[in-house]
Amino acid sequence: MTLPSISVVIPTRNCAEYICDALDSVCSQTYRVAQTIVVDDASTDRTEHVVRSHQAGCIYLRNDRCRGPGFARNRGIEAAAGECVAFLDADDAWLPEKLAVQAGILA
Repeated sequence: MTLPSISVVIPTRNCAEYICDALDSVCSQTYRVAQTIVVDDASTDRTEHVVRSHQAGCIYLRNDRCRGPGFARNRGIEAAAGECVAFLDADDAWLPEKLAVQAGILA
């Protein structure tokens, strides 16, 4: 059984207060994540600084103007290298087994 590689896409706008919890939950996954992509939809707070200083080592993409969460998700998909894409909102967090369970179903 071959398990798929997964890219995580996190669209965000002005979520500096919450994005660390989201990134921590990706880092805590029991399933190895191929890449984490944060797409910042023209935040005006400290979101960029928080993401770039986090230990997740994620790819950070920034929109120059606000284009909405759908655009941010699509931009993340375009940058994704994994066989599958998992979306995580910037103000949310996953349980550690979330991706392992889903990947097991997909395999």
